[in-house]
Amino acid sequence: MQRSRLRGGVLAVAGMLWIAGAAHAAEIRWSKSLTPALAEAKKSGRLVMVDFYTEW
Repeated sequence: MQRSRLRGGVLAVAGMLWIAGAAHAAEIRWSKSLTPALAEAKKSGRLVMVDFYTEW
């Protein structure tokens, strides 16, 4: 029973560390200029998300 709990705890911690590492690897690189972002997206075959706002 004790050994089973220890094994489960170790697996849970290892899983959390693995997920945290994967989340860090998928970091988004933001661009402040549309033209270079479009060129990079076209070259890599990815989409571009345009986010804008205003304060009226």
